[in-house]
Amino acid sequence: APAEFVHRDALRAEGHEVRTLPFRRDYAHPHEDARSLGRLVRALKGADVVHSHSAKSGVIGRLAARIARLPSVYTPHGFPFVGEMSEPRRRFGVVVERALAPVTDTIVCVCEFERDLARAKGLRAELAVVHNGCPPRPDVAVAPELAALRRNGPVIGAVSTLRRAKRIDVLLDALPRVFAAVP
Repeated sequence: APAEFVHRDALRAEGHEVRTLPFRRDYAHPHEDARSLGRLVRALKGADVVHSHSAKSGVIGRLAARIARLPSVYTPHGFPFVGEMSEPRRRFGVVVERALAPVTDTIVCVCEFERDLARAKGLRAELAVVHNGCPPRPDVAVAPELAALRRNGPVIGAVSTLRRAKRIDVLLDALPRVFAAVP
């Protein structure tokens, strides 16, 4: 994980080994990415599988898995060709994902839409759907402010970055119809 990984100390406190490696989120330093790839390959000695998350770590992680001859699982959490970007960048994202799909044992999609999009873009890998979310927690106390709101009807929340791709506008537009159908 990168040094700033928020769960690093908690995992170590539980007795897990956590190795940190320098990674950059941007794409402006390919020489540093190459060094990170080499460090990651060396750090994978003794590993059984590589599971990378998001586009950039997906590239470095899958290449490292291939070099280390390990199985590779990739969860994009949104492919790098989806969202607001220039057309050349979108095409580049498709090319990279198509090139790496054959060395990826499984791509974990967070919904059927993401899986269908991968198929439509020609990604030739096993595509599994594992939905985001968590089960209800009846043992967790509800904040008094939310409990007060619940007395007036359902409470719907969305925790998200405020980007157009998240389509919060669709949620807001749909709510009157939802409430009309399910008073």
